[in-house]
Amino acid sequence: MARKFWCILIDDDTDDQEIFQYALQQISREIECMVFSNGKTAIADLKKATNLPDYIFLGP
Repeated sequence: MARKFWCILIDDDTDDQEIFQYALQQISREIECMVFSNGKTAIADLKKATNLPDYIFLGP
């Protein structure tokens, strides 16, 4: 079984969030992505996480 990748996206634009998640699913179903609207919330969740994401994407 292929290893799942985990990423987070930090972007306050909901349209961009949807497009990003759609594009990831077209690449591979093995990518899990958590979406945050701001960095403060993302950092708070990362501090509690037991595993860190493989990739972090930041919106403009």
